[in-house]
Amino acid sequence: MAIDDLFEAFKIIDNNSEYSHFSGKKTDSLIFSAEAALGVSFPESYKLFLRKYGCGSAFGEEFYGIAKNDLINSTIPDAIWLTLRQRSVDCVPSRFVFVYGFGDGSYAVLDCGQGSSRGEVVFWEPGASTASDRLEILAQDFGEFMLSVLKNASEDSEVKDS
Repeated sequence: MAIDDLFEAFKIIDNNSEYSHFSGKKTDSLIFSAEAALGVSFPESYKLFLRKYGCGSAFGEEFYGIAKNDLINSTIPDAIWLTLRQRSVDCVPSRFVFVYGFGDGSYAVLDCGQGSSRGEVVFWEPGASTASDRLEILAQDFGEFMLSVLKNASEDSEVKDS
């Protein structure tokens, strides 16, 4: 279940704080401003992540979100800045929000479209992917995606699950 996966991911982060660094909690008004800047509504799982952590990394894996109050003039791991930037240089559908980079120039993007109420996470390769492509679904929602990335990244670390 979506929220259960997200809370399990949160538990891994909270119990292994020595392996993580996050920008910190974001307010609902800042999250609303981010949605307005992108012209989307974030799924609840992503909003919960933003409210609790903002953006940052765990076990060397960086999750994009809201870095600071200035949504336009920022850098990675700011999802709003990166999404606006990618929209200006590539034909990225306006329903997509960049939430994770694979390190090879490709990304995991959150589908915030009307038909995707849970917010599937799909694979996007700038310059190669197009809006008409049948994109690879990486996870059914942000919580499932985050948990999967954290579990894979923490396999070599001494992780505390509870």
